[in-house]
Amino acid sequence: MEPVSPQPTATGTASAPPPWPSVCLHDHLDGALRPGTVLQLAARIGHELPASDPESLGRWFREAADSGSLERYLETFEHTVAVLQSAEALERVAREYVLDAAADGVLYAEVRWAPQQHTRAGLDLQEAVLAVARGLAAGEREAAARGEWIRVRQLLCAMRQLDGAERVADLALAHRGHGVVGFDLAGPEAGYPPSDHHEALRRCAEHLLPVTLHAGEAAGLESIRSAVVQGRARRLGHGVRLLADVTRDPQAPADPADPASGLVLGELAGGIRDAGIGLEVCPCSNLQTGAAPRVDDVGRDDPAPARTPGEHPVALLRALGFDVLLSPDNRLMSGTSMAREQQLLTRHHGWGREEFRELALTGARHAFLPAGQREELAERIREAYAVLPPAAPETETAPGGAAEEPVAPRAERAFGDLVRIMRRLRSERGCPWDAAQTHASLVKYLLEETHEVIEAIESPERTGVDAALLREELGDVLLQVVFHARIAQETPAEAFDAAGVVAGLNAKMIRRHPHVFAGDAAQASEDLPPADAAPTAQERGAAWEELKRREKPERTGPFDGIPPSLPALARAEKTLGRAAKVGLDLPPITDPPGPDAGAADAQEALGEALLGLAVRARQLGVDPEAALRAAVRRYVRRVG
Repeated sequence: MEPVSPQPTATGTASAPPPWPSVCLHDHLDGALRPGTVLQLAARIGHELPASDPESLGRWFREAADSGSLERYLETFEHTVAVLQSAEALERVAREYVLDAAADGVLYAEVRWAPQQHTRAGLDLQEAVLAVARGLAAGEREAAARGEWIRVRQLLCAMRQLDGAERVADLALAHRGHGVVGFDLAGPEAGYPPSDHHEALRRCAEHLLPVTLHAGEAAGLESIRSAVVQGRARRLGHGVRLLADVTRDPQAPADPADPASGLVLGELAGGIRDAGIGLEVCPCSNLQTGAAPRVDDVGRDDPAPARTPGEHPVALLRALGFDVLLSPDNRLMSGTSMAREQQLLTRHHGWGREEFRELALTGARHAFLPAGQREELAERIREAYAVLPPAAPETETAPGGAAEEPVAPRAERAFGDLVRIMRRLRSERGCPWDAAQTHASLVKYLLEETHEVIEAIESPERTGVDAALLREELGDVLLQVVFHARIAQETPAEAFDAAGVVAGLNAKMIRRHPHVFAGDAAQASEDLPPADAAPTAQERGAAWEELKRREKPERTGPFDGIPPSLPALARAEKTLGRAAKVGLDLPPITDPPGPDAGAADAQEALGEALLGLAVRARQLGVDPEAALRAAVRRYVRRVG
């Protein structure tokens, strides 16, 4: 397997908040390489680079692209394209793209690239497409193995300045249904109109292959009109120069709360908005190339280019009613990601959960997927946002502590996937066995899975805990939780679901830890002890019991709430603990009955002796259930 370069953080900084779930529709594969991958691939073929370490190389790409010129921006691709002239390199970069996008919060992406640019070393166009397909599939599998759901499809680009667009269109049509979902024209926009590639666009239209065309980035309204009329584009790559077709009505009163007030759309802008043609807006890229006008200059003559995130007109485009499709364009050249684009929009435009949810749903609506798959993607987005708090959760340290990454959003997405899987299993199109289960029929499986978790922790055959086995067994227990929650959701008399289970647990944990969550709004309750009421672990345990007593006033006796179905020794240990807390006498420690005792007497005497052993275990600070399990294991090893 190819080595994998160190993955850059999705946010660009370790302390930045993790990304909101998103759909990414304008992302160039040859603009999304990891700097370390560029170095490794270049060394393999002897290609000279302007820097020799990942950090310096990444900085060089950003600085070279940050020139304000699209032509200079495109020069940076000479290096990335040069190292992508083999099937092996394309497959590796495609795999890494999926993993980086998944860590970036992307649920669905359409990554575009130009096969014509990757034949310098004799690579066949079809083999190039298949190599990228293999890499994308491998990346999806690896992402799934680490608990992240993502789907990535290909858009094949023909280059405006080159001949052979028909071959690329035919290639896209040949691989339609096998990961290729659309066609694009990329490269220099000015001087190379879509009409130069009329035949390629005609073939796409004849076979109803979706088309998205770069337009309105380096050229103006005529380029956009040509893309829509001659190219039949369903989406526009960038399209921000469409704002040149917006004027100001001097008679209209200005409304500070409505950035679109007083602005009038021309025929082209109004037609594109009303037709629902999506604008693949890439703010960071636009700021580098000078493509977008300053938002305050929209509707005026000779607008200056936007140079800061606050000057970018992305929020105005949404306010005017356009379908904005937020994208990064070229992650390497712009030093960006979906997370960074989101952070800048939050910081400079005040966007949050609802705006990013709407952007993701808009992206799902414009995805070049069959209608059923678009709706499934939209449902996945809705479910992903349903379990997210209004503000992005904090970043936390990943297992191993090597780097910080958004663990909480990954867990939320993975849990949402499990809820969806269970819903599917219980549906009419699902599994008959799963659909037939009830709370009662699952009891034995819950007990079995719980004991398998214990075995994974206590097994003496291993030194320490087998993390992979424990993860698997904990997953089986979690499955039982979601299974029961789904059954309850389908039962009108019960009417709770998995989200309700988690929400109730969250509330209880916060409520029972006032010393930790004292500053939270959820703790604003006079009947809770003050935050410093239990500074030690022992006192904290007493406070926990007091909170439980207040929450469950129906439990009046010392033994109320102890499950009768607990294993006998575990129930004995729990009962003795409760008795000791309230000052009750503990049973005496007695000897077991001899071999001559009658059956009835022997059962009673043996029971008392076992209860006495539980008392002795308590005195010694030993868990009697764990001690007996260990003794049984030792016996099995001796005689087995």
